[in-house]
Amino acid sequence: MPVTEIRPLSLGELLDRTFNYYRSHFRVFVGIMAIPHVFALGSMVLLIQVLREAPKYQSHLLAGLFVMTIPYGLAYPVALGATTFALSRLYLGQDATVRSAYRSFWS
Repeated sequence: MPVTEIRPLSLGELLDRTFNYYRSHFRVFVGIMAIPHVFALGSMVLLIQVLREAPKYQSHLLAGLFVMTIPYGLAYPVALGATTFALSRLYLGQDATVRSAYRSFWS
């Protein structure tokens, strides 16, 4: 296991390391953040369908926005936690996948 150096970083070093991790493991981080956006997309499609069928009722719009916000509002913090776990695993030299990041978050 490689030795991880822990020391204060300048802003430039911090940003450089962060972007290198995200660039070299792009699929993992896109996969993690795609899940809450799938919830948002599904909710938007549902909202559009409701508004097409009943465009006269503005209350449907408010209810639809509320329904759309709940799944995304619950899934997004979970995805941020999974991103944190994935980044910490990568920083320690371990392998990280979308599944392992979410599994680490829930355990």
